[in-house]
Amino acid sequence: MGHAGRGRRRRSLRASPSPAPLLRLDLHPGNVILTSEGPFVIDWHTAEAGDPALDWAMSALILAEVAVAPVPYADDARTGMASLLIHAPAGPLPLAAAHRRRAADPHLDAAELARLDDAVALVAGVRVSPVTG
Repeated sequence: MGHAGRGRRRRSLRASPSPAPLLRLDLHPGNVILTSEGPFVIDWHTAEAGDPALDWAMSALILAEVAVAPVPYADDARTGMASLLIHAPAGPLPLAAAHRRRAADPHLDAAELARLDDAVALVAGVRVSPVTG
């Protein structure tokens, strides 16, 4: 989908009468660019209305996938994931639903798919209560 198509999809999602919040479902550092006006989220092709807990689970899982990968910035991804989870809403995150969505992503290669279970376990293992006060 070209940039114009994505813009139309984003506008149609905002104009939707759905009472459910708009979810990004693919928010990670690679989809945020820094501009002179501040951060700007790009690549909205996965957006849809739904339960915000799924958005948190998806972002945590994407960061966990990097954290369990053999890459030099894995520790940074783990730190980012832990920070995200500290601020996540109370209650369980729908990790099984996030796992299913990620496993169905045609852009993941075999090695990424093989790390999904480890990524889910990492998120579940570091899930903490939100900061209060």
